[in-house]
Amino acid sequence: LSSYFVSFILIREKFDANKEDIIFRAEHEKIEVELIFFTPAEIEYPNGLKGFQVNMDDKLKTSKGKSSAIQFSSVAGQKTCFSSLKEFSKKWHNDNNKTQLSDAQHNKLIEDFFKNLTIYSGQALATEMDSIIIDKIQSLSNKNYTADSKKNGQLTGEDNDALLPQDMTTLFPLDNTNIYTKFLGALQKWWRQECAVEYQTEKSKFFVDAVNRENLTLINSINLNKIGRQFVQFKQNIIQNLIRLSKWQTIIEQIKKEEAFFVNIFSETPLLSCVKVYQICQEIPRECLFLTGTNSEINSIKENISNAECLIIFYLPQPTKKIIESIRKTAKKIIFVTKSEYIHETNSIEDKTESVLDLEEKGLKDFFKKHVNFQGTLTTLEKLMDFTSMPKPSLDTLTLEKLISVKSFDISDNIFSTIQSDSCNYIDRVLFNRELQVDKNISEIDNKTVIVVADPGMGKSTLLTQFALAMKQMYPLKWIVRINLLDHSSQFYSWKNTEKKLDKNDAFDFLTKVSCNVTSQINILEKKLFRYYCEGNKIILLVDGFDEVKPDYSDIAVQLLEIFSENFTDKLWLTTRMNVPTNIVSKLDALIYYLNPFSEAQTQQFLWNVWRKELNLKPEQKTFFYKYFKQLLLHLPKLECNTQAIVSDFSTTLISVPLHAQMIAMICQDHFKEYCEKPNNKLQFQKIDLVTMFDKFINLKFNVILMEEKHRVDITMPIINKQVKKEYEQCLKNHKIAAASSLFNNNDSNLFSKEDKTGVDQLLNDVKNCVEKNRNHFTRRQRRIYIRPS
Repeated sequence: LSSYFVSFILIREKFDANKEDIIFRAEHEKIEVELIFFTPAEIEYPNGLKGFQVNMDDKLKTSKGKSSAIQFSSVAGQKTCFSSLKEFSKKWHNDNNKTQLSDAQHNKLIEDFFKNLTIYSGQALATEMDSIIIDKIQSLSNKNYTADSKKNGQLTGEDNDALLPQDMTTLFPLDNTNIYTKFLGALQKWWRQECAVEYQTEKSKFFVDAVNRENLTLINSINLNKIGRQFVQFKQNIIQNLIRLSKWQTIIEQIKKEEAFFVNIFSETPLLSCVKVYQICQEIPRECLFLTGTNSEINSIKENISNAECLIIFYLPQPTKKIIESIRKTAKKIIFVTKSEYIHETNSIEDKTESVLDLEEKGLKDFFKKHVNFQGTLTTLEKLMDFTSMPKPSLDTLTLEKLISVKSFDISDNIFSTIQSDSCNYIDRVLFNRELQVDKNISEIDNKTVIVVADPGMGKSTLLTQFALAMKQMYPLKWIVRINLLDHSSQFYSWKNTEKKLDKNDAFDFLTKVSCNVTSQINILEKKLFRYYCEGNKIILLVDGFDEVKPDYSDIAVQLLEIFSENFTDKLWLTTRMNVPTNIVSKLDALIYYLNPFSEAQTQQFLWNVWRKELNLKPEQKTFFYKYFKQLLLHLPKLECNTQAIVSDFSTTLISVPLHAQMIAMICQDHFKEYCEKPNNKLQFQKIDLVTMFDKFINLKFNVILMEEKHRVDITMPIINKQVKKEYEQCLKNHKIAAASSLFNNNDSNLFSKEDKTGVDQLLNDVKNCVEKNRNHFTRRQRRIYIRPS
């Protein structure tokens, strides 16, 4: 039974009342034939026996000889024939069988067979098999298969890593329910087969195939998500119209056939074309697998292709001929989507998506719920673009393609990316309106156009930064734009020379160039979105450096600001020094506010904030700070005050100017540190006047920041100290020339020798290209005035 069990089952299945062969035309239990011999050799019949030929197409026929039925005329003849055949068969098997089993081995084999044989009842309902199969799937799907099992078509742990992107097996575990469904489906299909059917064991590939199919289903889903398939879908009529086109008809016919084929579809928007092709395959319908990835992932992609027997839709952002040809050899039926045509003995079809209106609107709306970082605020494209009022054609297919291709993106991050981490040093400022005779915080001023007036160094630029942060907190979806007019002197120079009369388009182009991130992957969308904001007067515009623009350009600047105010802005804040031109106030319909100097309490808070951060001070050291501050004030001179506000006597102190407070915080930092470490020692305080303060500040900047921190040199060493002094003198000279260039405009100045002009051009070019920190001009007018040539 152990050797011929399969043959025994096959014989049983041959009996049927409708069989053509007479010997099998009966039910097995009622059969009259007493004996049938199957032998590997042809039989010579003894005398008196009658034989007749059976159907040679029968599944039980041998490769040699013939199949015959033997009819006995007597019991004696039956016994004689049986004895002869038995001896003949025994002799033949002894001569030809390669494997000989002992009685013990034979018994063990029989015992093992029946030990592993399980006969299930009620298979129509599969009630007993459900739990067995599910448990088996659970155990097998959680185990790493061995190298031997891999040869049988099973997946190893390494195969899973190759098949799925990195960490995907952890993030997206296979669904055992789906594996069970696919496995059971294969079993049910097997059960329904008739006639000769291969028996299944644990070596069956049903389960392995189910795991592979689930893997490919997961890979297909993830790759479709990469091209936005969960959001982007073409309208049904667009797909139907494409199917009717002759060029697509040709492809569809090839897809339906079993023959191998390779087609290249190229498009300016390949991701949208991938979605289109996938939808067409679903419409036919035909099973297909979509794959995409980078060139470095090509090996895992090829393995995925080899595991799939269906049509492959493949997209590679930067394909090479070598990669394409290697994939072409791996897959039987493949549609390769590229950005440019692949011309190498293949059929190519160009695809175009004319408009986003070809896409389902619901999917697009879901897509635009995608998060975006807008000037430091996390929001959605839907909220920024406001589909109810923004025309849909403003979003073109190329822009949509770029949106699909990036995982996350920023829109206009330029203003807030420049805000330094020392925002904790900001001090709330008070603005004074002379007409209303009131003090207001920046958050309390809701006028559309405001001009902030103050002397140099009073913190006008810092105030604009504070205002930007306050507005972003109050109006997170407003577009905040900051301009320093001094940065655009070259543009004003060009307009001046051509006597250009600015219009709305000129102003918009200028503002777009300043506001939009030219390196952004979605620069087209950003520009269109910015236009939408400008046309809706949703811009908060902050303008600095008006007082530093060359007088020849002031009319151009006023003209530009007037266009901004009338056409684009929700709020406009402008900073300038004292003696505001009357024409700008009337043209902008602006309200003037004056920026007060630091009060004593504000100065204290500023110094404490700086030193606490730099020196890592503890709260209990604040007592030392107050004592030190009182001593420091005694050694500071009084200044002339030009402010229009009503101020205290403290406002005439050198340190009441925020820029001076910043410089004093730096030059006195080590002195205060020593005071905290030795509070009982009486430290010497030196008088600090304006010249001393600038000297110490510039020297500190050069020696500590430039030389020690940047170049890592020890300036206490004599030879190095001598060289540093020499470089310091040269640095002062260069900056004096640069200061004069900045104050008197290098384009019109004849103040410099050819040698000096070459040197200053090189210096300013280094600054412009960020060789020095941040900005391409002197950040404070006072510093330029101080170091300019006498």
